Amino acid sequence: MTTTAEFLKALPRKRPTAAADLREPALERPEFSRDLDRVIAACMQDKARAALALVSIDHLDIVNTAFGHAVGSKVLGAAREALIGVVRSGDSVWRFSGSKFAVILRDCSESDLKIACRRFRDTLTDKVFDTCAGPVSITASVGAVMMPRHAHTQEEATTHALVAVEDARRDRWRAVALYQPNAARDRQRANEALAGQSVITAIAENRLRLAFQPVLGAVSRKPAFHEALVRIEAKDGTLVDARDFITAAERLGLVRLVDHRTLELALDALRETDAVLSINISGDTCHDPAWLSKLATAIEAAPALAKRLIVEITESHVSIQTEAIREFVDAVRAMGLRVAIDDFGAGYTSFRILKTLPFDIIKIDGDYARGMKTDPRDQVFVRSLVSIAKAVHAETVVEWVDDSDTADLLAAWGVDYLQGYGMGKPQRCLESGADQAANHRIRA
Repeated sequence: MTTTAEFLKALPRKRPTAAADLREPALERPEFSRDLDRVIAACMQDKARAALALVSIDHLDIVNTAFGHAVGSKVLGAAREALIGVVRSGDSVWRFSGSKFAVILRDCSESDLKIACRRFRDTLTDKVFDTCAGPVSITASVGAVMMPRHAHTQEEATTHALVAVEDARRDRWRAVALYQPNAARDRQRANEALAGQSVITAIAENRLRLAFQPVLGAVSRKPAFHEALVRIEAKDGTLVDARDFITAAERLGLVRLVDHRTLELALDALRETDAVLSINISGDTCHDPAWLSKLATAIEAAPALAKRLIVEITESHVSIQTEAIREFVDAVRAMGLRVAIDDFGAGYTSFRILKTLPFDIIKIDGDYARGMKTDPRDQVFVRSLVSIAKAVHAETVVEWVDDSDTADLLAAWGVDYLQGYGMGKPQRCLESGADQAANHRIRA
């Protein structure tokens, strides 16, 4: 009589393949799906154990950019051969996605799986791949799930393995993670999915709106410009704050859609008033030629709009790809707009960024202002940031200013503008820009 272990090992295995035979993930997906379904069905029928591991090559995009896609494909093929060389007889290796391989481990305990995942990681991390561009080394993150303990279907297996890969990437010391149920994480993922759907629906139903928060002159305490904050108008007419959906939009790749609509709404507001506005964009949008093209078309049709629009880029986005951000900043400033770095001092960016990138406005992270009256360290940080801004000829905004004492102190230190609920809350209606124009130093 055939045992479950023998049956599982007898299931079809992915044959070893040369690098030149590396197929695209879409071509292998049907075979992988059938293989995974068979293993899960066998586990459910015979109460056996198996596992799915996803081996993700870290930063393959950097290899492709530095050496070309031909070299990247060569590395992928060699990585596959290396994995096939260390799996057990009966296990199978498949191309899962652009930088990921799937390994189906039959008759596998959790302790076996941990050993195997570390072996996969070490095999790729310790190997130097010879290519036409010279030797290339990589690192790998490995996430896995036990079946059927934590996955009864193919969808559950792949979803949970992907969750484990994300955990492995965050744990750079081990770079290996096994899926474990986590109610809080699952609720967060479900909430993100709902938030993402709400963004798509709001865009489709034209329910994205702008709320306008005044940014006051530190001395005059009159509006210098307004920050246009994106909101979703709910079915009952209330406005949903961006913090309730923007993170999900970024994680799900929807934020560029939001940024496109935000630009359209801001341009409409500028055409209808003489206001000065600032808008926030994501790091993804800095790499989006369609967004730049839309902006350029609007400025070409109405050049005067350029001096009344400020583009804000969050500090965390600036730190990721400085050279690409510089190209974006140069392009926007060439159209006559000003560019601000938002949340500066939040801890992501070195001061070298201010020397490298020509920002017109530096918005100092509000966390410093919030404790400034009682914490001398915050006072030192703010005064230092203001001095640095002046040295690079940039204007300054301090965010989260909620009381007059803090506002007076900041004005005395030479801060140009103040923003916060104490200075004015976001409003649906945008006031005339006459006062703004009178109080704002528009630079030629």
